[in-house]
Amino acid sequence: MQTLDPDILAQYAAGRIDRRDALIFYLDEGTFAFYAGGRGTLTFSVGGAPVDFVGSGSLISVSMSGEDVQQTQDAIEVEVASQYEVDGTLVELISTEALTSIEAMSWYRRPAIVGRLWIDNDGAVIDFEQRARCEIHEVLHVEDKDRGFVLRGVLQTIDVFRRIVDAKTRNSEFQALIDPADKGLDAVSQMATDTVYWGRKDPGAVGD
Repeated sequence: MQTLDPDILAQYAAGRIDRRDALIFYLDEGTFAFYAGGRGTLTFSVGGAPVDFVGSGSLISVSMSGEDVQQTQDAIEVEVASQYEVDGTLVELISTEALTSIEAMSWYRRPAIVGRLWIDNDGAVIDFEQRARCEIHEVLHVEDKDRGFVLRGVLQTIDVFRRIVDAKTRNSEFQALIDPADKGLDAVSQMATDTVYWGRKDPGAVGD
């Protein structure tokens, strides 16, 4: 987890600045970012590149165990909904088409970041705090009468995912999760069942 400037924490404790949960999906088709508790777009540089965070009111939620998301071994579930209720009226902040398009893109094992935006009283972003760098393992949607179209993502922190894979018996399937180009274990099952003829000729051999 990123270490924050102590001055930011001091300003937050004094009530001079605020923070918003945020989420970034890095897909082949583009970067999609959202933040909670606001409307409109906030732009801030993350990893040296500007990222546009779309405000989603109270519609973005992050479900995780404990404060230290980098160390959790549980999947992190995130949700972004298209609409929320204001004074008894449903307001659409994010179009259903925009959320549906993400579900149809190449998302499996693409990077995602769970973080926070730190914002001053004028609404300007002071900093982005990366809480966990993850991989996307599932994207699905649910229909909710109060929240409209809800996009739900299941994320796994990268370090934990690698430990899970390393703890399992290595075979070609698990090796493909680590490096799809590595074919070194493809013949393991065949090698395990081949008969070795020590000191005598293979009955099926042709010629001398």
